[in-house]
Amino acid sequence: MLSFPISVFANSIHLVSIEGLIEQQIGSLIITEVYQQLDIELSIETRPGRRAQQDVSSGYKDGEVLRIFEYGEQISNVIRVPTPYYQLETRAFSLSKANLDIVSIKDMEEYRVVKVLGVKHTDIATAGLTNVHSVPNSQTMMRFLAAGRADIALTNTVDGLATIKALKLKTISAQAEPLATLDLYHYLHQRHANLVPIIDAKIQELIASGEMLSIIAKAEAAIIPQALD
Repeated sequence: MLSFPISVFANSIHLVSIEGLIEQQIGSLIITEVYQQLDIELSIETRPGRRAQQDVSSGYKDGEVLRIFEYGEQISNVIRVPTPYYQLETRAFSLSKANLDIVSIKDMEEYRVVKVLGVKHTDIATAGLTNVHSVPNSQTMMRFLAAGRADIALTNTVDGLATIKALKLKTISAQAEPLATLDLYHYLHQRHANLVPIIDAKIQELIASGEMLSIIAKAEAAIIPQALD
């Protein structure tokens, strides 16, 4: 049983998520359930990745729905809730006719890569590459690839599949294997440090009981079929 001071929940929490990304939509449903079980009032707004980061680091917003581990090492004024609650795959997409075989980040060194601006897992994957172009969203990224302006688009597996499906881009396919599978964490601005152990304990409780698997399955069922339809 969790216990906490009433004053902890004196104000509602206002989170941001990165707009247009499937894993962010799924994460928003999961973290909403976590907060609801703690009786914490929650709102979530979408932002471009870099704007979301700025809003939380500056304290304008209270936290981010989910980000990779390295986000907490690079961004000031945020605290990572220690237990991850979701995962993503970093995967390369390319024109089917190109017959590329990309199984590691090193394999991308000779190619032109496009990614979404402000998304940390693809920022990290492309940090050592010299020919990288960043665009505002997944739709622009895949159109950029389809037009032959890049050789590889780098994103989360589900987001990439949903985007090429939505845009009816039959010339693009996913590489056979992901480049990485990364844990995803909830982040709060440091002024909410008192909430971190409370939220972490609830996430651990849900994982231990098996309920988190059900929450994730429900969230994925609500988002993925619609995105791939």
